[in-house]
Amino acid sequence: MIHDVKALNDQALKAYNKLLSLFDNVDMDIKKQIYLLGAMVVPSLLYCFVVWGIYNFTDVDTIHIRLYKNIL
Repeated sequence: MIHDVKALNDQALKAYNKLLSLFDNVDMDIKKQIYLLGAMVVPSLLYCFVVWGIYNFTDVDTIHIRLYKNIL
């Protein structure tokens, strides 16, 4: 289970890094950046969270918050 969550974290970080390169090349306001983050990165981070939500995975919360903080 831990390896699956790590794989989801890695996948979300890859998508996030691609978005960062887009944000560097295209001038977007914060609202659009947050929308894109929520539409393209967060779903891969939280995939099947209902199933593994009973476990204590603080890594997911940490990454989720860090991604939003970085944009803001």
